[in-house]
Amino acid sequence: QLIQDNTPPANINRYLSSLRKFGEYLVKEKLVKENPVDGLSNMSLVKLNINPLENILNLFSKYLFQQKINPVTIKNYLSDVRKFLSFLLETNPDKISTKPWQIFENDIDEYISKLNDIVSASPASINRFFSSLKRFFLWAKDSGYIKNMPFSKNESLKPFPKEFYL
Repeated sequence: QLIQDNTPPANINRYLSSLRKFGEYLVKEKLVKENPVDGLSNMSLVKLNINPLENILNLFSKYLFQQKINPVTIKNYLSDVRKFLSFLLETNPDKISTKPWQIFENDIDEYISKLNDIVSASPASINRFFSSLKRFFLWAKDSGYIKNMPFSKNESLKPFPKEFYL
């Protein structure tokens, strides 16, 4: 069920680790004779048959760790990017089905509009989202997933005007 729900592989492996520790506890406390989860090992990405987006996000995550980015920032980046890419998969899967992806500034604008329609995202949330996407697309360009940035590399991203949030 976890695999079908697209649970990230790291989460699945944490669950498995918890089960192994619980099995050790049961044996230690003599509640069972044998560890019921003995031999249960972590799943590899191949065994998990994860969707391509999760594989890409895992590669992006490794890159961020190599860059010594704060783990909380990495978590936020991955969450924001996952939501955006999931939105693209729902609305126009052809944009990211083959390399190079065909993602443009209007795709980002459309997603921001959706965010505001659903949750009335604050300017700070929008700016965090832009920061996450900018970092992701810089990596994606260097990695060959996109040819052109959906926004200028050197231009700072400008949030919508204040009246947009009212």
